[in-house]
Amino acid sequence: MYGVLKRLVETEGQDQQERLMLSIDKMLPREQNNAIGQLFEYWRFKSLPNGLPCVTDFDYKSALSPETLRNISWADVTAEDPFNFITREHVKLTAFQDASNRRLRDLPSRMHYRACASEYLLSIKMRQPIFHDIDQSVGSISRNYLRLMLPIADESGRVIKLVYAVRIVIQFLSHVGINLVHHFAAVHPVYIHVLVTIAAGIHTGQQLAAIQ
Repeated sequence: MYGVLKRLVETEGQDQQERLMLSIDKMLPREQNNAIGQLFEYWRFKSLPNGLPCVTDFDYKSALSPETLRNISWADVTAEDPFNFITREHVKLTAFQDASNRRLRDLPSRMHYRACASEYLLSIKMRQPIFHDIDQSVGSISRNYLRLMLPIADESGRVIKLVYAVRIVIQFLSHVGINLVHHFAAVHPVYIHVLVTIAAGIHTGQQLAAIQ
């Protein structure tokens, strides 16, 4: 297991989560061949000698492959209130949720968005990458994923953007979610195979590769 720097365990209603802040040095050897490792190497390559990469020179979309980009998102962190930070091009971690172009406060789980806001602020304040292992059950979704967050600055040196990469370890629907799947599939039978696969917690090829 990676070196644990900080551990947060929370329960709010039926939502539960454990968030582990992990050592980047211990993380890198295992993540070199996926979006996390590739984004980190590009961020390090673009980092200025005495500061962070500048947003005008951080064109990761041109440098990384389309397959890698599917696991990369970013957040606009220019708002004074961290709950008003906006997620952009958000990685769709589940088949039923897309958080793109939404403020953190508008996400469905207060427990989750408050933790995200705290982690975003930490990366901004430290001006350093942070890496988390997040294991949670939120609403109808249970998931475990790894996330690397990287700060990007403007010309004045102010952090205005956080770019992050994820690797999904496992995700599946809870019993509540499975009931919703059956209802949805009855209305849209063309999706029955995909939905039942997700509901049963069967890994996609990408997820199997992530676990290995």
